[in-house]
Amino acid sequence: MLPHSLTQDVTDVIQFSPKIVFPQGAMSAEDQMTIDERRQYLRRMQERYQQANRRELGDALRLIAESMDYVCPERLASNLVCMAYHLAAPGKLRLSPGLLQQLDRIGVSTVERILTRIHQDELRLPRQGP
Repeated sequence: MLPHSLTQDVTDVIQFSPKIVFPQGAMSAEDQMTIDERRQYLRRMQERYQQANRRELGDALRLIAESMDYVCPERLASNLVCMAYHLAAPGKLRLSPGLLQQLDRIGVSTVERILTRIHQDELRLPRQGP
């Protein structure tokens, strides 16, 4: 799991820095944002939330796939929510409503793509020569 949540990052930035940095320069906390600055700020924050959601979904899929001994994506996709509840009971997986919704709506092809990306990071055993 992640060491800290995205909301902690956002609150740390807002609490400890009195200025918000934009390409045009710095802005103090008392100044009002223009519409363009607000859109730019929200676009940056939306990207951070999407990245955090992808990490959370990838971590959950990795744990579920490992617990089911890496079955094919067709069988894995149909049992994601059930296995998420089973892994959440002993505390191995932290469930949120957003994660449950993503696990419920995810397709077989998406599961296959994510698992392919996850398997790229794993170390392989060395092969013996001829």
